[in-house]
Amino acid sequence: MDFNWSVKVTDLAIFGATLVSPFLAVQATEFLRRRTAEADERRKVFHTLMSTRGSRLLPNHVTALNQIDLAFPAKRYGDVADAWALYLRHLNTTHDVSPQSFQTWLKESDRLFHVMLKHMAIAIGTPFSDSILQYNAYYPSGYADAETRQRELQIATLEVMKGNAALVVKPAANLDAASKN
Repeated sequence: MDFNWSVKVTDLAIFGATLVSPFLAVQATEFLRRRTAEADERRKVFHTLMSTRGSRLLPNHVTALNQIDLAFPAKRYGDVADAWALYLRHLNTTHDVSPQSFQTWLKESDRLFHVMLKHMAIAIGTPFSDSILQYNAYYPSGYADAETRQRELQIATLEVMKGNAALVVKPAANLDAASKN
C-alpha cells in the first residue's frame, strides 16, 4: 500500500477554497446587511417626509430633513443632494413680512420641496406622480387653527414680556354667578 504524497493544483485550490469560503460568506453577508440597512434608512427618511408634508414644522419632519445628507450621499444620489441643497438654501433665506412676500416664498418652498421628494422617490425605486406629491396630503383644518392660535398666543406673550403690550386684567362683575355656571 503506497500513498501518493504529491500535491496537485486542484488539491491546493480545494484547500484554499475551504479556508477562504467562510470569510467570503461573512463578508458577503455583511455587505448585504449594510446595503439593506442603508436602503431602509433612505425609505424611512422619504416616508417620514411624505407623511409629514402637510405639517413641515413637526420635529420629526425637520429631523428627516437633517438626515437627508446621511441617507442620500451626494456621491451616489446627486439629484437628491442638489435638490436638497436648493431647498435648504431657500429655507434659510429671509423674506419680507408682507403677506405677498410670504406667499411667494411659500410657493417656491413648496415647489422645491416637491422636486426634492420626486428625486428621492426615484432614488428609492418608488416614483410618484407630481399630483400625488403635491396634493395628496391630508391636513385637518383643526390642526391649522390650533397652530394659528398657538402662534398668536406666542406672539402676544412675547409682546407682553418685552413690554411692548400690556396684560389687561378685568374684574369679574359677579364672582358668585360666574362660579356657578
